[in-house]
Amino acid sequence: MSTPKSDASAASLKAGDFPLGKFIGSFLASSWASIMPASTFFYVFCLSFWDFMLHDILSACVLIAIGLVAGYFILVLASWTIAKISVALVCKGKPIPEGKFATDYSSPEWRDFSMRHVSKKFSMWLFQHHVPHSLYRKYVGSFIKIGKHVELPEYVAMEWAEIGDNTVFARQTVFASHVIDGKVMILKHSKIGKNCIVDADDETKRVVIMPSVTIEDDVIIKPGSYVSKDSVLKSGGIYKGDTFLERVGNVSDLSKAELDAYRKEVRKKRELKSRMIEDWSAFKSGWPRFIVFLANVVGYTCALALVCLFLLLMTPWLVTILGVFGHLISIVLLPLLLFLAYGFYVYFPLIIIFKGVKHYGKNIPKLADDPKSQEVIDDPALIESWRKCKWLKWRAIDRVNQSLFLDTSMIIYQHIGKNDVAFKTVLYVSKLDTDNVTIGDNTILSFGCHIYAYKLENGAHPRLILKKTSVGRNCIIGSSIIEAGAKIGDDVVLGYHTGVPEDAILESGKTYAGNPAIEFNKFLELRRQLKDSSQKS
Repeated sequence: MSTPKSDASAASLKAGDFPLGKFIGSFLASSWASIMPASTFFYVFCLSFWDFMLHDILSACVLIAIGLVAGYFILVLASWTIAKISVALVCKGKPIPEGKFATDYSSPEWRDFSMRHVSKKFSMWLFQHHVPHSLYRKYVGSFIKIGKHVELPEYVAMEWAEIGDNTVFARQTVFASHVIDGKVMILKHSKIGKNCIVDADDETKRVVIMPSVTIEDDVIIKPGSYVSKDSVLKSGGIYKGDTFLERVGNVSDLSKAELDAYRKEVRKKRELKSRMIEDWSAFKSGWPRFIVFLANVVGYTCALALVCLFLLLMTPWLVTILGVFGHLISIVLLPLLLFLAYGFYVYFPLIIIFKGVKHYGKNIPKLADDPKSQEVIDDPALIESWRKCKWLKWRAIDRVNQSLFLDTSMIIYQHIGKNDVAFKTVLYVSKLDTDNVTIGDNTILSFGCHIYAYKLENGAHPRLILKKTSVGRNCIIGSSIIEAGAKIGDDVVLGYHTGVPEDAILESGKTYAGNPAIEFNKFLELRRQLKDSSQKS
């Protein structure tokens, strides 16, 4: 089975082969070049009105606000431009190649693939999290072909992909043009036609569209469907299926009003759902949320204080000593300072969140070192404390996941709970239980992967069971759901929509698919049986 990877995380797949200094240097260089025009404008803008602002506080606030707004638009345009230029430099004027390439850095195609995504990392973060959604669509459309009125999914291919007019995706959808298939990367053109509707619900019913797929016009794909490589979905069909994708109806059977209502409903599905996060956030107290609010205030204050100290103390000192060259040095250093201030904003508040975690977690039982150990909790008050503790841990992790430094999320997992997550693990936007999870070196977890180390039985008498869950080394885990107590060996591949049951044991070196997970050969046989049954009916 194949597993799509995040653009940002692909470059760190084999940290031992990729020079870490080059990775960090390229990322910092593209970030500095993206920030430089906006920071320079704001510096010169404030310098021009400095004397005036000293005598009128209200005017100073207005002018600073104007400068920040103008600087924001310059930042957006500059980061977009730097990304386009950087990709063009990596490609050396040649088209991006399609095909199968080895995922090691002796392969020039893999090196270029990694560098393309490193150079886009800053701009992708900015456009995904800090610009209007309509502008994000235009940004994506500058790298691939996107029609008008398209609603984008959680993950959309940024190379060799095409989406037609009026096609909408529910957010919990993955549309890929590249996958990591063992030690090989496959990069192929994928096309979705006009007026298509790709529906999805929660993490158990997401939709995955793989590379080299052709979806013709006026197609509907139902929740929980998996569109495998090289599939062709014919115009006007309604398709559904995980193990076996089949045509279950025709769009022509729907009235225009029904079709318009359905399209409108799918457009509204912009939130990512997770049973895990819903379990953790179902507490009644407002104190955990106040702790996060306080952490945010501290983060903003630290970042602002660092910038103000530089501009009000360091810059005048440099100008006094060096004159105009002091201004030039300040302009060159300001982007790095802003980058550092952003790091203060992301990481410094974690200290406050960790204090809350310690407070709520002090009475929660800890599992013994035995891999088979488990704890049963049926005290409602203790379960409530467990929810608060878990939610705060997740807020710390998600703070890093949503930042420029998302590749460091495994470090937070290592320190915030009783986990053993290897440093060379790719966890991009996956959701791991914050305790009692072990993951080995060089394992990749793709979009939407959920790994549980607990089982929560809600109701009149809630019951919580804590277990240990482990994933071995060199595994490739698609957007699967791994339940509490499961043990996955080394070199295992899990295909999309794979469900690993509670306490299941998956043998090393094998590929699994389906729900519940079965070996891939058995999965293919099941798919053939379903296909034959569908054709007979």
